[in-house]
Amino acid sequence: MRLRPLIALSFPLAALGLWFAAPKLGLARFIPDQRREPPTARPTEVTEGQGEAEEENHEARKAWIEARHRAGPGVDWRAVERTNGVAATARRTRLKTAAPPPSGTADDPARWTERGSVNQAGRTHVARWSTDRSTLYVGSALGGLWARDAAGVWAPLSDGLYGGVHWLEVLSPEVLGEPDILVVGTDGGLLHRSTDGGATWTEPTGLDWSWAQRRVIATSDGENTLFAVRGNSDGYGVDRSLDRGATWARVLDLGDFGGDVWLPRTGGSTVWAATEGALVRSEDRGESWVKVGDLPTADGVQLAGSEAWTGADGAPRLWLVVHERELWRSDDGGATFVDLGAIEDDWGALAASTLNADLLVYGGVELHKSVDGGATFTVQNAWSDYYDDVVNKLHADIDGVDVLPDGTGGEDWYINTDGGTYRSADALATTQNQSLSGLRVSQYYGTLTSTKDSSHVAAGAQDQGYQVSTNQGGEGDLFNFDQVISGDFAHLVSGDGTHELVYSVYPGWVLIQVGELAPQITWGEFPSAARSYAWLPPLAVDPDDPETFYFLGDGLWQFTRQSHWGWEPARWTEQSFAESDGEYLSALAFSPVDHERVYGVTSVGRLFRSDDHGETWALTARGLPDGSYFYGTALVASALAVDTVYVGGSGYSNPAVYVSHDGGGHFDALSDGLPATLVYSLVEEPTSGVLFAGTEMSAFRLDPRATTWVDIAGTGAPITPYWSAEIVAEAGIVRFGTYGRGIWDYVYDTELDGCVDGTDADGDSAACETDCAVDDATIYPGATEVCGDAVDQDCDGADVECVADPPGTGSGTPEPGPCGCGGEGAMGWIGAGIAGIIARRRRGQAPIAAMPSAIDTSRSRS
Repeated sequence: MRLRPLIALSFPLAALGLWFAAPKLGLARFIPDQRREPPTARPTEVTEGQGEAEEENHEARKAWIEARHRAGPGVDWRAVERTNGVAATARRTRLKTAAPPPSGTADDPARWTERGSVNQAGRTHVARWSTDRSTLYVGSALGGLWARDAAGVWAPLSDGLYGGVHWLEVLSPEVLGEPDILVVGTDGGLLHRSTDGGATWTEPTGLDWSWAQRRVIATSDGENTLFAVRGNSDGYGVDRSLDRGATWARVLDLGDFGGDVWLPRTGGSTVWAATEGALVRSEDRGESWVKVGDLPTADGVQLAGSEAWTGADGAPRLWLVVHERELWRSDDGGATFVDLGAIEDDWGALAASTLNADLLVYGGVELHKSVDGGATFTVQNAWSDYYDDVVNKLHADIDGVDVLPDGTGGEDWYINTDGGTYRSADALATTQNQSLSGLRVSQYYGTLTSTKDSSHVAAGAQDQGYQVSTNQGGEGDLFNFDQVISGDFAHLVSGDGTHELVYSVYPGWVLIQVGELAPQITWGEFPSAARSYAWLPPLAVDPDDPETFYFLGDGLWQFTRQSHWGWEPARWTEQSFAESDGEYLSALAFSPVDHERVYGVTSVGRLFRSDDHGETWALTARGLPDGSYFYGTALVASALAVDTVYVGGSGYSNPAVYVSHDGGGHFDALSDGLPATLVYSLVEEPTSGVLFAGTEMSAFRLDPRATTWVDIAGTGAPITPYWSAEIVAEAGIVRFGTYGRGIWDYVYDTELDGCVDGTDADGDSAACETDCAVDDATIYPGATEVCGDAVDQDCDGADVECVADPPGTGSGTPEPGPCGCGGEGAMGWIGAGIAGIIARRRRGQAPIAAMPSAIDTSRSRS
């Protein structure tokens, strides 16, 4: 994460105002119309040794992520989500092999449309060529595996696979002519395999459960042997597969040592492994190991090598990084190592050339390059250079480096960054961005769509800044975006729904967009009196004044507009929301029914209510039912009732969603159908009350008369975190911002048709396969029919209309009322047929009882 205005883009930037501290007021003050550059901010994923401020920022971000995933003692939320992810992957596989769902169901893939960004790639980790070099594969953080064909077109291969792709190997198929075998892994220990080009994925056998995976690597001798360094609470080890990743077995125990392995990339099957205190080597694919030399004392290492070195017996040159900051080198295949000194800014991406034994790199915020075997290093390019030359300069944050023989005696370098993947074919003399179009792996914290035009989208991204859609140059339904300013931005809000004024946050700053069609930006500091707040603190807008917004922390601050470029914050309420150190408001919602009613929730799950527009507050519910470990991430004040409020958050040791219908006095759990997970986002369709939730790996829907959430991703949307959600009423969609696969639109209906996974959504105890109205608990097979109301209560395809005369009248007029009132004549059957057709078509269903082809007045029903 860094902060830099991008003045070269098509959107003009405003003169940036100047802020200064006003100690007497305990707040920051904005002096308008004075330009200044935003402060330089280092990326969030920094390591020790890069400055106290950067380390504090890094630790604050980690603490924020952990706080949002609040769980009880002994509950490992990552392990819970891993279990959820495995189940989601299995469900997706089952859905893909089953008959497609009927049109109109909640998880109908036709409801989903991907929006991009098409041109702002996010974090990638690894690159490999197909065995015939016709396809380039790239693995991304939470956007899965991608393939680029010879025409340069990118396509996703693993939207149904949980966890992203941090490791990748491409192996030749067992049968000539079949697709390459793809083996992918996550840093968290998952491994999957595909033999059909990514259409389906399976877990291999023989592997113990693992929470860490430090390496997945294949031999280059044509035998397709795989090795993986994996760890769990019992320690680390080297696992091996001899059958292209289908089955595995442990071949080397590493104990508690976080070791590594290295294999030549230009042929051969020798394996070098760094163990605690010793480097070992195997010449028989891991069946046996011999000690080569001693290693420096450490709790873990990174290992790399160069085949170009011709040491004794052709031994390669090897490098070690220990303690993430000490570089060692061996020129005799690991028999001895020399300390080359300390390095800075290393994140674990260590690689060397296959052709030049002096060319070595490691990655952190920037790529550090040595042309003298590691004795000295220079930076490939400063991270800030990227913004003036996105085609040729590396984006910041180096997440992986791969050096691949090109098949003609040369080599390709692939550098994977937080802004996509780059290639160099000239030993890093130059680099070229491979992610300028089509690699749709943006990591969004939030989106905001203008009510003036649903294609006007502002988005806050992880490390790809504050973005605005350009509506030009996109591919089909996909949007291009301009990056107005770099960094991490979230919590985009607007008072009137347009982009005339948009407020968002960066860690330490508030960003304000002024103007919809030619956006300009201004900014200012957080209130200096705020003692605790989230790493990316939420904002809320005043529903009565689009020029006023609120900052959420241990207190509530109101920012009011003082001039064209200037906003001034002041404490809005004397209420402190921090009962304990570090507590803060984590979500705020004004009631659309009554703007005096405001709800708030804190980072420890305490609920507050105000009846005077947020000036005074009362604690509404000190304890949610079973909610002792709740962090409130999302709050929805219903548009249908002032006393109805929904709250979503961490659901690992308690329900993830609650509802109150009495203004917060009492809350009930509303989590049936949701896994134990974090609800990132929660929104209500304002005319129907349909709820939508975004979680760690899917999106869910809850209809007003239903009691169970329904997973709506189906096979049409990816398994990835759904960080944000917004209702775009003009387009009839929910727009989700995902953290790994960009923006996705879901077309909603206020009347849900069809059934999903056999769910009894309306709670009428009727199987949804036979229920003709899955969203209405009064309509089901066997229900009592009411005559003359044009509704088929019992799902038999007809609404009986009685024609018995009222006593003594002789009129023959049909009489509405309970069925069984008498015989039916022509009018009754006509009414029944028409009513049945109307009722079923109203629900989007085909009529199941047609009218008789000839009217028979002698027929009767009892």
